[in-house]
Amino acid sequence: MPGTLAGLAIAIFVLFPGYVRYALRKRIFPTRRLSRTMEAAGLIVVATAANITVLVFYGLLRMLPYVREHSPSPSELIRDPAGYVLLSDSRLAWVAAWMIGLLLLASALTATFTLRPWPLNLLSGVLSPAIAETSGWYQVFVADVPEKSSVSFVICELNDGSYISGDLAWFNTDPEEGPDRNIVLAPPFAIHRADGDTFQGQSEDGLHRIAVSARDIKRLYVSYIADPQ
Repeated sequence: MPGTLAGLAIAIFVLFPGYVRYALRKRIFPTRRLSRTMEAAGLIVVATAANITVLVFYGLLRMLPYVREHSPSPSELIRDPAGYVLLSDSRLAWVAAWMIGLLLLASALTATFTLRPWPLNLLSGVLSPAIAETSGWYQVFVADVPEKSSVSFVICELNDGSYISGDLAWFNTDPEEGPDRNIVLAPPFAIHRADGDTFQGQSEDGLHRIAVSARDIKRLYVSYIADPQ
């Protein structure tokens, strides 16, 4: 039983950086639903890459005499983990503190590459795949919006040949690009019907929002505008 608990604790410890990335992406970026097997595989791969990177960094740090004298020895931990950790009353806390520090560093590494702050975001256009996990709507309304700009105007060309335009108020972030998604427009509106009738109005005209189903949309035209300084 103690061995099982210890193994479970080690597994959680090792996989935690991968879970940090998984949780951040689920919270911030709408991504396609994957099978449990694929999600677990992605978590393991990310955690392994982060831990290896941190361990290499730790190995380079131990080349410094001061760090080598005040940090756990990986070779001793592998050769005799129990004997090394339990050598003294303070050794366990000392080793645990270093391990927690390395875990936080690995987690910070995965969080940084997930959030892509500047200057990492400058590389995203080069390193990111052309095929994204997110929907086309998310790419247009969020991911591809130029820096210091926002979506200012959306024109929906409908299947019947009519047009509806307005400011973007909300859109369905479901990454599955099905016909049941909706986009919501806010005033000022412009509606050009297929029969030639035209309507333009503000919220004071009694029209506050227009919800358009994806099944009725043929094309979307999106305009960006620079935010006022």
